[in-house]
This record gives sequence, structure tokens and C-alpha cells, in this order.
Amino acid sequence: MKTYVSDNQLRLVGKAYEIRHYLRAAKKREAFGQTPMSQWIQSEKSRRGFRR
Repeated sequence: MKTYVSDNQLRLVGKAYEIRHYLRAAKKREAFGQTPMSQWIQSEKSRRGFRR
């Protein structure tokens, strides 16, 4: 599975079960359902070490 993160976009590429697993793990890792997507993307970028 591949994950592409930009300033306002999160793109997940892979099999459906891989994407479901990623999103479920993210939900457990953070309060994904309670934070805005833009804020969650910023946390993903910092977690993965992306720099612009």
C-alpha cells in the first residue's frame, strides 16, 4: 500500500483491505473521528517525517 500526503490531501493506494486496515489503525491511534481531516493530515505528515 502507498500513502501520499500533501498539504490538503491524503491519498491511499492499495487493496481495499489494506486501506480499511490503515484507517482503522489510524482511528485507534488518534481521535480520527473527532478531528478535522486537515488537522489529521498535518499530524500524519509530521508522524511520517514529510517536509515541504
